[in-house]
Amino acid sequence: MANCIAPGCTEKIHARSFCNKHLHRFNRGKSLTEKSVREKTLKERFFDKVHKRGENDCWEWKANKNHGYGQFRINVKQIKAHRVSYELHHGKIDPTLCVLHHCDNRGCVNPKHLYQGTYQDNTDDRMRRGRHGFGVCPGEKHGMAKLTEDKVRKIRGMYIPRKITQLMLSKKFGVSGSLIHNIVTRKAWNHI
Repeated sequence: MANCIAPGCTEKIHARSFCNKHLHRFNRGKSLTEKSVREKTLKERFFDKVHKRGENDCWEWKANKNHGYGQFRINVKQIKAHRVSYELHHGKIDPTLCVLHHCDNRGCVNPKHLYQGTYQDNTDDRMRRGRHGFGVCPGEKHGMAKLTEDKVRKIRGMYIPRKITQLMLSKKFGVSGSLIHNIVTRKAWNHI
């Protein structure tokens, strides 16, 4: 019996001069020479999803992201892409450590931009770069801020009890009455 006509294939013919695998690809209009996802190594699958630039530039993750971090599936488990990149290039990650970015780009998977650090290093790095989203991040730097410092000054300047009420200000500025109350009593935006 003759071999499949697909380049480099030594399998026996199933139908139409192709083996089972290549017949299936041919019928679906797929490339006969390109590897399927199942045939690719983990490294090949990983780099199919990376926009690789210069050696020292950020290599941007092109596939699924969660909160800016690339996500890569190994079997059924989603793993952060920068962690996979670190392991592919530097070996196992110490389970007590995090993988941090020198470049402050969550979507970057360039192994030259990645290093291991403690949870405290990660927290310190996040605070230093202003990437946290809780009480220590004041005012309009907070990712959920609806007001600017100028608007807060206006609110405090406009508020006159029983004349220009907190309810009136909340409607004017499109925020809750409790936020207005916290602004005028300096429980919120107290850094201004």
